[in-house]
Amino acid sequence: MGRGKVDRGRLWPQGFSVKPFLLPIYLYSGWFLANELLILSGFEPSRVRPGGCDALALLLGWAALLSGPSLYYFQILRPDKLQWKRTHRLMVLSILALHCRAMVAERIQISGHSMEPYLSEGSAFWIVKGKAPELDFPFSFDTTFRWKTTSGLDRGVVVAFHYPETGCRRTIWIKRVIAVAGDTYRWSDGVFYVNGKPESQHWKDAPKTTPLHAQEYQPPIFQPPATVQALGTEAIYAAMNGIGTAGTVPDGAILVMGDNRSQSRDSRAIGFVPVVWVIGSYWFKE
Repeated sequence: MGRGKVDRGRLWPQGFSVKPFLLPIYLYSGWFLANELLILSGFEPSRVRPGGCDALALLLGWAALLSGPSLYYFQILRPDKLQWKRTHRLMVLSILALHCRAMVAERIQISGHSMEPYLSEGSAFWIVKGKAPELDFPFSFDTTFRWKTTSGLDRGVVVAFHYPETGCRRTIWIKRVIAVAGDTYRWSDGVFYVNGKPESQHWKDAPKTTPLHAQEYQPPIFQPPATVQALGTEAIYAAMNGIGTAGTVPDGAILVMGDNRSQSRDSRAIGFVPVVWVIGSYWFKE
């Protein structure tokens, strides 16, 4: 290379190649793509592990996970052997689109009657997220690289959250926020009170009466998820027995119910919902 010329493939003329710095980008792309592909296929990435999930989830996850390093090898390290320009562009566009789904907005379709009459079975609505992507697979531990904002989780807001039931399938629940962290609640003569005021004073069209137990009452949970255990003793008890007739919502959690109170499995049965489980809040209905 002549004097005064700079090799644009290097950080400086001494010969330090920029190629190794692209490897983390490709590793992240494969990791992100694996999590998104599992979620879109109906799986819970944090619960996908050998011996605890079906073979399809592992196959999809690892195939997507290895796509990033593989593309880095063929596109960057061995460009003279195999040109994957179209595949590279398709992957970049796919990752950009999936980031919008993971961080901005997502379409949710209702299955069930727990939110009637506001949201009927088969209807669809959009949720706004404002959070980081969920990156669990293949590490499957509770401390993940994510943030989830609590903005928008006010009383009366409809939220979507994933509840970690048995198996590796991802179950999305749609409920309304009735009380937030620090709020006190109690039942009296069938009326639900939040901070000493009837629920109807906190959000419009609230049911006038609320039974303590819905028709589909949940049997006891003997081993609450670790995320619930981190909320404290009251949250652990509520996860095993449902919320009591009076109490306080723990920090980092919300209390949720369905609008169709007699046919809704909600905090009355499953206890408090950790904020980190929330996927997003209601934006608009189709």
